Amino acid sequence: SAKVVEANRPTVVGAGSPIALSSTRIISGRITDAGGKPVAGARIAVEQAGSIIARGAADVNGAYRIFLLDASDTPCDVSAASGEQGGWKLGVPVKPGTQQVDLTLQPAVSISGSALALDDSPLQNVLVQVLEAIGSISQNPARRDGLALPSDRVVTNALTDDKGLFKFINLKPGSYRVRCHVPGKLVYFKDGETLAVEGAQQVKADFRLAPFK
Repeated sequence: SAKVVEANRPTVVGAGSPIALSSTRIISGRITDAGGKPVAGARIAVEQAGSIIARGAADVNGAYRIFLLDASDTPCDVSAASGEQGGWKLGVPVKPGTQQVDLTLQPAVSISGSALALDDSPLQNVLVQVLEAIGSISQNPARRDGLALPSDRVVTNALTDDKGLFKFINLKPGSYRVRCHVPGKLVYFKDGETLAVEGAQQVKADFRLAPFK
């Protein structure tokens, strides 16, 4: 006959649960707005070496707790966003125990702009991309013909709306290029000029393009 053995159920660790192992790595904190009020539902991401390794969301009190199960010892960057507000904390140490990272959200439309035809009519559903600017135009003059610099990395995408407008929210502070896709080629904003994103400063990138179908 089969022997029934009672086993312990796995513990689901929540905001108030104890840490089971001394080697566990956790990032926790509170997300608030500029007035100090909690931002419930704010989306939190933990990035390491250019890749997102963990995500979470703030509770009704703005609190969050994220376990770093696949993290190395390299410092990480933590971001939080809600609507058009966001914030970053760069260079957070990754080590056993809990690291406290509180973030205050500020207006965070990092790059915005438009894609308009030469007669100023809006171009809808144009794919616009933000790329991490790793190389430079002088290293690859072919960029002026619409070719991508191999070392550039696409960070995020957006489609223009019915007014030809686009926006990118809460980009990590750094240097970027913006390009849009049109039939047969890529068009870089100002021939691939580097745009600096810093804090709440908003950068504009407007395109004027020949009409296409």
